[in-house]
Amino acid sequence: MFIHIVFFLHWNLQKSILQVILLFRIDRFKMQIILYRRKYRKLCVILICILLLIIYLVGFFMHKGYILYMEFEKTTQFLIKKDCKPKQNILFLKTHKTGSSTIQNIFLRYGDKHDLTFALPYKSNYFGHPHVFDRRMLRPHSYFWSRMESLISPSYNIFTHHARFNYEEMSFVMPNDTIFVTILRQPVCSLQSLLSYIHLEKFYNETSLTRSMERYFSNSSSNSIYHVLSEKRFSNRYGRNQMSFDLGLDPEDFDDSEIIKQFIKEIDSQFHLVMITERMQESLILLQDLLCWSQEDMIVFEHNVRNVDLSCNLTGDMASTIRHYNAADQMLYDFFRTKFDRQVIEFGVGRMNNEIRQLQSVTQLMYKDCVKGKLPIKEIISSKKIWYNDLVTGFEKNANVSKTCIDLTMYGLSYTDYIRNKQRYKIQNTFIFNKTSY
Repeated sequence: MFIHIVFFLHWNLQKSILQVILLFRIDRFKMQIILYRRKYRKLCVILICILLLIIYLVGFFMHKGYILYMEFEKTTQFLIKKDCKPKQNILFLKTHKTGSSTIQNIFLRYGDKHDLTFALPYKSNYFGHPHVFDRRMLRPHSYFWSRMESLISPSYNIFTHHARFNYEEMSFVMPNDTIFVTILRQPVCSLQSLLSYIHLEKFYNETSLTRSMERYFSNSSSNSIYHVLSEKRFSNRYGRNQMSFDLGLDPEDFDDSEIIKQFIKEIDSQFHLVMITERMQESLILLQDLLCWSQEDMIVFEHNVRNVDLSCNLTGDMASTIRHYNAADQMLYDFFRTKFDRQVIEFGVGRMNNEIRQLQSVTQLMYKDCVKGKLPIKEIISSKKIWYNDLVTGFEKNANVSKTCIDLTMYGLSYTDYIRNKQRYKIQNTFIFNKTSY
C-alpha cells in the first residue's frame, strides 16, 4: 500500500514537472513569436522606407534627366537653326535713356560691314519730333539729292535712329520681312536718367539731382519746368512717359488706362522683340537668336554713358510718385518685363547662361584689345558740327587698332555722319555711272 502511494505521488510530481516544462516551452515559443513579429515589423518598416526612397530617387533623376534632355533638345534646335539665313531688314525703335545707343552701335556696325542701306535723317540723328514718323521725313530737302536717291532701292534695310513710332508709315519704307525691335527700361530709373540729362538741377539752382527732383514733384501748376515736361515736351522731345511717347502714344491719352492697354496690345503685336535694359545680356542673346547673327555681331561696348554716378536707388515715396507720374510707362514696362521672363524660359535657362558666359568672355577680350581708357567725349570728338552732352564719356582707343575696334568705340553721331557720307558717295557714283552709260 505504501509503495502504491509513493508511486502515485511520484507519478503526479513527474506529471506536474512535465506540465510546468511544457507550459514554459509554450510560453517561450510564444515570446519568440512575439519577438520575431516585432523584429520583422521593424524590418518591414525599414524595407518600405527604402522602397519609398528608391521611388523618390528614381522620380527625381527622371525629372532631372527630362530637364537635361529638354536643354539638349533646345541646344540641338539652336545648332540646327544656325542654318537659317541672317536677317538683314531691321527696324530698331530707339527709346530715350534706355541704353538704346549701345544697341544702335550693333546695327550700325552690321549694316556698315554688309553694305546695307540705312534710313537716315537728312541731318543730325532725329526724324521729326514731336511728330510721329512720316515717310516724307526721309526725303532730303535738296531736289538734287532727291533725284539721285531715286536711283537706289526705295526701301531700306536698317532703320535705327530716333523717331516716334508709326507702324504704317515705317512699314511702308521698310521691306515686308522687317524685324521690329525696341528696348524698355524701369521707368523710375529712366526718368532719373532723363532729368539728369537735361540738367534739371540747373532749373532749381541746386547741386543735387535728388533735391531738384524733390522740388520738381512738389509742384504746382505755376511750376514752369514741371508744366513743360508734363504737358508739353522739353526741346520737343523729353518729358512724361518718355518710352510710351517714343512708341507713339499721344500725350492726351497718358491718363486713360483703357487706351494705354490697347496701345500696349498693339505694340506687342507689332514688335518681334522688346529688350529690357536691366537684363541686357539676356536681351542680346535673344536678339542674336532672333536675327540669326554671329556672336561677333553681338559684341558691344556701353555707349553714351555719363561720367556721373546715376545709380538707380530711388525708393519709397519718390519712387512711388514717379511710377504714378509715369503710369503709362510703368504699365508698358510691367507687361513686357513679364513677357521677357517667359521668353527666357522658352529659350532655355541653361542655354542662356552658357551663351551669356561666352559673349561676356569674347567682349572682355575685345575691350582689352580696343580700349585704352575712357575720356570726356569733348576730348575725343574734334568736329564742332557734332553735338554731345558734356557729361558723356567716350572711348580712348589703343594704338593701331583694327576697323572693328574703331567701329565698336565710335561715338553714335560720328558713326551716323560716316554712314551718311558713305551712302551719299554711293549715290553719287551710281548717278554718274548711270549718266555715262547712256
